Amino acid sequence: MKGSYEFPESNANFETSTAEWEFVERLYPMKYIPKPNFEPGEIAPSGWRAPKAKKDDYPYFVTRDRSHMFRLYRDFDPITQILKTKLKGIEGDVFALGEELKKYLLLPSGKRMIDLRVYEPFGIIIIRGDLKMLVLDFLHEKGF
Repeated sequence: MKGSYEFPESNANFETSTAEWEFVERLYPMKYIPKPNFEPGEIAPSGWRAPKAKKDDYPYFVTRDRSHMFRLYRDFDPITQILKTKLKGIEGDVFALGEELKKYLLLPSGKRMIDLRVYEPFGIIIIRGDLKMLVLDFLHEKGF
């Protein structure tokens, strides 16, 4: 008969055991990332900071991703050779956050002008230049 296969008897003997299943379960990826057990504003040994700002503290709010990190990225465009800093996950008045961020970045960066673009429908702010650490300091000062 074409296409049929007989399973050899020598390989057919196996045993089902659940005694070691707990060791296998530990290897599975977690279904969710557990919430860190820190007080608001507390700094972890890794440098991560627990948020202390509430949604009602400011007219805007910066969310975190499922790993409890800011959605703050450094982009490089190979065609124009320009570094950009991108902040995502902004809720509320994105323009108010853009104005406060622009005022904050003018002093330590030493620039006379900051090229900051606000994309309100997407909740994104894009800043020309490598200002990721300054934006991160701003977010920590605000308590996000």
